[in-house]
Amino acid sequence: MSLGAGNTGRSFDQETDRRVAAFKFIRWQGGPESIRQNSVFKDFFLLAEHDTVKRRYLYVLGNHYPLKFLRQPLEPLAATTSDGRPRILAVGTA
Repeated sequence: MSLGAGNTGRSFDQETDRRVAAFKFIRWQGGPESIRQNSVFKDFFLLAEHDTVKRRYLYVLGNHYPLKFLRQPLEPLAATTSDGRPRILAVGTA
């Protein structure tokens, strides 16, 4: 298990024979938090698009603000980038 998957060459923080998981240990404040939103959305998207039969998990600290963000209509998601275009979809793991 790695809690910094981007720094290890692995796609996710945890991958077992049954699951893949990403962990986000960030404290949401409830205001305009585009960096946190982009980070959570990127991991959510990469988990959703990962070609596997394993179960996918996204762990966050608290679920109120992350769920509120992920459940909003698509237009506000695009507004999380500085120029209004959803470039987060083009971000890969390094």
